[in-house]
Amino acid sequence: MNKCNKAFTIVELLIVIVVIGIISAITIVSYANLSNRGRTASLQATANNLLKKAETYKQNNSTGAFAYSYPPTVATLTSLATNDASYLTGIQSLNATDPAATATGSNNNGIQYQICGTNTSGTPATYSGTNPLYNSATPTAIASGATITGIQARYWDFSGSGSIATLSSGKVSGTENGIVVNCVNAP
Repeated sequence: MNKCNKAFTIVELLIVIVVIGIISAITIVSYANLSNRGRTASLQATANNLLKKAETYKQNNSTGAFAYSYPPTVATLTSLATNDASYLTGIQSLNATDPAATATGSNNNGIQYQICGTNTSGTPATYSGTNPLYNSATPTAIASGATITGIQARYWDFSGSGSIATLSSGKVSGTENGIVVNCVNAP
């Protein structure tokens, strides 16, 4: 009587397990890259929206302290009436000097809003110490003699090696009337 047992050998089972492991590793890495690219795309879209709303604000705002100027803060846009073309909602703005410092945890979807400009005092805007673009008594008010020439939206780029990405509108570098243009974090 010839009996034939049909079963897998240990070598065959090990080969199947190794193949499944390799496929799983490739899938996990691919998913992580897709997730990071998605987060970056979301931040980029939010930054683009912020710049478009700020440009609309500049074009439509013909009266008041910021006539035909970029908004001094994100709060300027979020506090507008909901039927205003410049009204902005759904943005988490960060005041950190470096978006990389908040690239993890709950703040990884923030946008850092910066205003760029000059001050007639000739003092360039800086990240630390006195900020000549804002009034020291009222930090959200533009200082006397200051001119906003442009804006930047900075965010963390999660794709690739990871870095800070910046989108700009208006004049954000160089000189304006012989005074250096610098960018500072908006309050």
